[in-house]
Amino acid sequence: MKKTIVFSLVVSGLFAANCSVCHNGGYQAKLDKYTPAQISKMMMDFKSGKKTGMTMPGIAKAMSDKDINKVAKEFGKK
Repeated sequence: MKKTIVFSLVVSGLFAANCSVCHNGGYQAKLDKYTPAQISKMMMDFKSGKKTGMTMPGIAKAMSDKDINKVAKEFGKK
């Protein structure tokens, strides 16, 4: 269920708006500074517990690997 919700958010653009609150709002690094591969690795590290944080581990754990890669391609450096 969570994976479906996350995918729906990605598709609808709401996910982008939510990410931009932190990542384009000055609280965290802008995602377009990273390649899609770098974003995927960071998200996988959050998902596995290798990387810690307040918000991102929960977000990453709710996403499938496929969704993480889609998000990385969408928001990573072009």
